[in-house]
Amino acid sequence: MESPSHLASGLLTQAAGALKDCGVPSRGLDEGCAIIRPPRDGGIRYRGLTQEQIRSVQVLPVDYEIEYICRANRIIVGPKVRKCLPDGTWTDLNQRSRCLLPCARVWTSLENGRVTVHPPGPAVEGTILHYSCLEGFILVGRNSTQCNKLGKWDSPKPVCHYPPLVFAKLINGGVTVSICQLMSANQQGSERGVVMEGRPAGNERG
Repeated sequence: MESPSHLASGLLTQAAGALKDCGVPSRGLDEGCAIIRPPRDGGIRYRGLTQEQIRSVQVLPVDYEIEYICRANRIIVGPKVRKCLPDGTWTDLNQRSRCLLPCARVWTSLENGRVTVHPPGPAVEGTILHYSCLEGFILVGRNSTQCNKLGKWDSPKPVCHYPPLVFAKLINGGVTVSICQLMSANQQGSERGVVMEGRPAGNERG
């Protein structure tokens, strides 16, 4: 029975031979990195190798680079390219690479307001947006939303209105709310955004 070291040497020889045939240089038979698994819903592009060679090769030489690719309309989050290091490891293994669905980017900007993205980066599954308005404007809608696993935001996009405009719209909708109430609600806020209450139009006193 062959020893583990002999088997490893044989795998490296096989990898070096396959890559040499494709014009990819190898730095030696005692150096290389084991092939790693692709991210879920994704794959790996191997430069200079055919599908048949990819199935037979288990170790790739130092300085060889692999590239992650995602299926359908998913995007890669994390390192997209990894390189084989002299110590037999791939670069940035402490950073996970994932293929995730993106959410509509229009939610990531807010007229007359600010949007904070958590975690920083592209708006994908799990991303949370926090909304706030510039001074003098009122947030109408929820002050946060999250991108779900279907690539959809879990709430409508809020808007920032100037108080008189909000007041006029509420009057037209049959509700009377004072600007003081609106300003107070904006300052207090809530987990679900601004909550505004008022009396039905026509029931006012004085």
